[in-house]
Amino acid sequence: MLFRLLRLILLLALVVSAPMSFDAAAQGLGQAPAGLVADQQKIIQDLTTKTDNFEKQIQQDAEEDSSLVDIRLQLEELSRQSLNSALAFRTRLGEIN
Repeated sequence: MLFRLLRLILLLALVVSAPMSFDAAAQGLGQAPAGLVADQQKIIQDLTTKTDNFEKQIQQDAEEDSSLVDIRLQLEELSRQSLNSALAFRTRLGEIN
């Protein structure tokens, strides 16, 4: 009986607080800087294009070790660039939280 009462109270608290949470989330989404998102989308699209090109090179040069090593080094740099792109949103996430 006590657990039912606690569950009911918890459920009511969630129902009452849910609309406030949605309003706060909507306000946060409306303030996103469009320039940051557009810039990062372009960067991610460029990284995707480069990755596709590397995939084609790997298929073409599957037997050449030196070429594969060079591609691996370039992919490591690409990985760093993608991490930098992800970190660009960190300040925005900090503002939201």
